[in-house]
Amino acid sequence: MIARRDASFRRRLAAGGYKRLLALCPRDSIGPEDEMVLVFTDALRAAVAGKTGVRRLWAGLVFCFGAYLDTVVFALGRRRGGSASIPARRGPTLRPTLILGDFSRQLRWSTRSMRRTPTTSAAAVATLALAVALCAVTFAAVYGTVLKPLPFPGGERLVGVELLAKETGGPVQFEALDLEDLRSQQTSFEALEGYFTKRVTLRHGEDRARSLRAGVMTAGALDHLGMAPRLGRTFRPGEDFKAEIGHTVIGEDLWRRSFGGREDAVGETVEVDGRSLEIVGVMPKGFDFPDDAQLWLPMDFDKPTAADRGSGRAFAVFGRLKSGIERRRADAELDALAARLARRHADLFPPLAARLVDFKTARRPAGVETLMAALGSISLCLLLIAAANLVNLLLARATVRRRETHIRRALGAGRFDALAPFLTEALLYASAGVAVGLTAAAYGLDHLSRLLDALPAWASVELHTPVVVAVAGAAFALALGASLIAAAGAGATDRRPPSVRGHGPTPRISVVGRHLVTVQLALSCALMIGAGLLWRSAHHARHLDRGFDARSVTTASLRLPGHAYPEPAHRAAFFDELRQRVESSPGVEKIALVRSPPGTGPTFAWELEVEGRRDVLRGDGVPVSRGYFGALGIPRLAGRDFTEEESRFGGPTALIVNETAAAQLGGSPVGQRLRFGADEPWLEVVGVVGDSHIGSATGGIGLETSRRGQIFLSWGVAPYRSATVLIRARSPSSGGPGGAEQILDDVLADFAPQVALDHGAPLDQVLRRSMWAFDLFSILFSVYGVSALLLAGLGLYGVTAFAVGLRRQEVGVRLALGATPRGVQRWVLSDVARQLAAGTALGAGLGFALARSLSALLFDVSAADPASYLTSAATLGLTGLAAAWLSTRKIATVRAVDVLIR
Repeated sequence: MIARRDASFRRRLAAGGYKRLLALCPRDSIGPEDEMVLVFTDALRAAVAGKTGVRRLWAGLVFCFGAYLDTVVFALGRRRGGSASIPARRGPTLRPTLILGDFSRQLRWSTRSMRRTPTTSAAAVATLALAVALCAVTFAAVYGTVLKPLPFPGGERLVGVELLAKETGGPVQFEALDLEDLRSQQTSFEALEGYFTKRVTLRHGEDRARSLRAGVMTAGALDHLGMAPRLGRTFRPGEDFKAEIGHTVIGEDLWRRSFGGREDAVGETVEVDGRSLEIVGVMPKGFDFPDDAQLWLPMDFDKPTAADRGSGRAFAVFGRLKSGIERRRADAELDALAARLARRHADLFPPLAARLVDFKTARRPAGVETLMAALGSISLCLLLIAAANLVNLLLARATVRRRETHIRRALGAGRFDALAPFLTEALLYASAGVAVGLTAAAYGLDHLSRLLDALPAWASVELHTPVVVAVAGAAFALALGASLIAAAGAGATDRRPPSVRGHGPTPRISVVGRHLVTVQLALSCALMIGAGLLWRSAHHARHLDRGFDARSVTTASLRLPGHAYPEPAHRAAFFDELRQRVESSPGVEKIALVRSPPGTGPTFAWELEVEGRRDVLRGDGVPVSRGYFGALGIPRLAGRDFTEEESRFGGPTALIVNETAAAQLGGSPVGQRLRFGADEPWLEVVGVVGDSHIGSATGGIGLETSRRGQIFLSWGVAPYRSATVLIRARSPSSGGPGGAEQILDDVLADFAPQVALDHGAPLDQVLRRSMWAFDLFSILFSVYGVSALLLAGLGLYGVTAFAVGLRRQEVGVRLALGATPRGVQRWVLSDVARQLAAGTALGAGLGFALARSLSALLFDVSAADPASYLTSAATLGLTGLAAAWLSTRKIATVRAVDVLIR
């Protein structure tokens, strides 16, 4: 009874939809409406008769879809004054035959038709799958780094706020009193909040101390980001801007790892940098703002007084715009407030301006948007290449199907009926291509993520839903467009009867195919040039002579908690004991201290006055301890290394310069004296070492190739709170993460358990991770270049086969007049060679424009590098000629009589 009632409801629902569609038809073109609805219901009942379950539902859906579509097309045809495709018909036919016909029958017919030409069908699916896979990977990179919205409710209203000096345009730091002034006077924001990040040492119970990244925020920052905690609460007003804070909020990953996911963890106490803090909340999974933070603290310093303005802690500021407030208005208001602030405190500030920035860009280095725009353009190029390729393949197939299409038209099929096979095949091509392409993209992204385990926090390369939808939609649209062009080539869209136009192919379609292949060749050549330039850049970056030996060297970072080592003397004593203990351990050859791992930056930009001269020495400054040059194998060219006394706090201070800086000093640099300023003491240069690469830009983006002057300052001049330890093992087997790093960890556990070890890894691995951008883009462009080459070969194969098919009669005449098959083949290949030359010449210009947009990633390679251009052109030319030869090889076995009779 229930099933019968449900079936009746579905029939009534279907009949109601049909009745509403009948209203679209002119009243004089259909019979009585109630009668037609009754006929529809009877026909629907007959269509599902004898079927049960899913088969019954599917049959009903297919029937309704066809009937609805038939009704809509009939109504449109009548309203245009036409008769749809059946002139004498009175109203819709209630048979799902128009456009798609009996859908399941049409699918079976199209599948059999595709199996009759397996090579063309496989090539079409492969073209679509390749385009889908590559575009999915590219769009995933672009979306994850630039387009992905902020993971906060109402994230489009979040903006960053910057203060700028009007004269220079340089940034001016925000402080607590500046934020307080803007908060009290602005009217465009729901809130203005501040934040910064720092590393802290966390201890819980008897667990080993760990170094974590913490987000330090104003009390309302977490709430105004719109992220509710998973457990507990966030910070309350008044809990920030205190030197003695008492609360912390932790992330879900830390909560599960350290507290086993217990809900009663809220209220427990942890030790953060020696301060006992109560856990008041747990943020949800995935929330890591800013910069991979794992726990959050309220602003942990006292707000400066008016007398101390200008000496407080600096931080970044963001705001949430009020609903309905435009960014332009908020920008103008803040700009006026910043100017007023500068006038009120003219002794502290230059003339100021304020600027609103996209909140997402604050996490990305400069130049990323340009690179992502280049990737987006390349994706469009790939789609155009795939579209041209698919059109040419289907046009080649349409020459065979033209006679079949004309027979269908002669037997009474309308234009829509003639289009049905082509549209159904487009659906099959697109479905197969999207399925295979997205599977390949998912595998490729997974493999890429394993290769690039050092992507920064702002980069996310995943198959997000918008990426899948966009790529799938583009693939279906591409397949549909290519099928419509192929249908036109087969005569399915001809208005006049077939007998008037004849059954021969349309030469104009051949010309279209030739132009499409020329464009395809040009785009392929441009991508190959870009791939060649980036591959050479990555090769040069990987084999960069850094001037030091990273093999068997382990690097680890550590940060001293302020409560345990408050004074410089305490920190100096710690580092002295650490070096002595590690150096005396078995398996350790050398140990040294430096601010950050060499080759990864950052460095100080120093200018030192030279005694007895008016000019200054400019160079990258790095404080290092004794043993640094020996641990890295940097050759000493003159003088000596730092002494043990110079590496201790309070001892004498000395300088060592590299070869480039020594050349700037002139003469014999050892013994010369330099100083940082007129009030600073003179420092003696005690040695000269070889040039080495001690710093780089983010991910290698903007990496400089020129040798720079380097100035090494003895470590004891100012004991830092954090340092990087370099350990050279006596043998490679003891230099891995389980060797030297374990030695360092054991030493710390023995005499300083409150100090956390962080980022332990072999130095060569650290250097490879620091160049992630070169690896990422060289891999992507290598795949692009190879794919473009394959697509170009397939395209040439298709268009040449198509052209030969169109000119079979001409080939027969040439053979009958005495031409040899191989001579005819050479004639066809010479025509292809001219097409290759035109495409390559156009592609060289496009490739140069592409190379200019990728200049930030070109390392030791010019955008006009002749080797890359010549190699790309030669490879494309040989591949194109090979593809054309394969498509014309049958000419060599053709007899003139066979061609002319056919």
